[in-house]
Amino acid sequence: MGNVVGYRDAETVVVTMFWVARPAWLKEYPPVNRVIQTSVIVLFSILLTACNEQVAPPPTAQTAASNRTETLYPVEALLKPRPAAPPHIEEKPKVPVLPTAPVVVAPLAEAESNHVAAVEEVDASEHFPESRQVHVPADVLERAQNGDRLAQLEVGKLYGEKWRFEESNVWYLKAAEQGDARAEHIMGVRYTFGQGVEKDAAEAGKWFLLAAEQGHAGAQYSVGLRWVRGEAGEPQDFAEAAKWFRLAADQGHANAQVSLGRRYANGEGVDMDYIEAYKWMWLAKGRDPDAKKAMSELTPKMTAEQISQAKMLAKGFVPKPPTPITGRAR
Repeated sequence: MGNVVGYRDAETVVVTMFWVARPAWLKEYPPVNRVIQTSVIVLFSILLTACNEQVAPPPTAQTAASNRTETLYPVEALLKPRPAAPPHIEEKPKVPVLPTAPVVVAPLAEAESNHVAAVEEVDASEHFPESRQVHVPADVLERAQNGDRLAQLEVGKLYGEKWRFEESNVWYLKAAEQGDARAEHIMGVRYTFGQGVEKDAAEAGKWFLLAAEQGHAGAQYSVGLRWVRGEAGEPQDFAEAAKWFRLAADQGHANAQVSLGRRYANGEGVDMDYIEAYKWMWLAKGRDPDAKKAMSELTPKMTAEQISQAKMLAKGFVPKPPTPITGRAR
């Protein structure tokens, strides 16, 4: 050998030769490849060490410096993974930490303080978001405050549309106390469901009856329901219920027409009459979702001729205007 060969070159040559010349059957067994590869490297390393000792000249300062990178490693070192060189980390200069002065919060100026207080006062007085703000025209509010019943109804409606029932009830009550049937009916609804007031069946019944006596169809229907259910401590009375249902049905109230039809279908408070029952249900068709169901329950009990007769009667129906019962002036 004309030149000194280091272990690194020997390892490269041996591994390359072994990898190219290995038998095909060894390719399927990687662990066997590794054992044989290691053995071959050790064997050739021993042979090359002996050759280097015989061929290499005595080292000089120059050759020692030039061959420093080709230092012969022991066999054990060849079998261990070489450590990676540590990454070069550039040290950043330290930034001196300067002492900070205490932060002093200056008090608000007098004008700013007054402005903040004014804003808080406005916010505290407005308990509702913009979507629930009520804008009442000035002229309507003035007429309502002066006792105009129609203006009071309008203001009550504006508050009710925003679900502000307490303010709404104030104005409806003013109109109801003047004998307005619409306001009386609405107060009955509010006491029934506890909208802006405590639930009170007796108070609701009082307002419903006052409005019903003036011919309000919705109130008449509500009074009829109370007799069917036996509310406010009163026993069931289907005859009384049918009376109020008829008053509202004659005005074209769809819910009352279905309820009156059921009374005729079941003979509750009136004589059983399928034709009359079907007539009232047919009139409410399309306006009360219960009408279709009630008709489907009644149809199997009727003949085709009876159904035809009921439809003819319904086609001749003409709604009646509201008729006060007691004649109480508004």
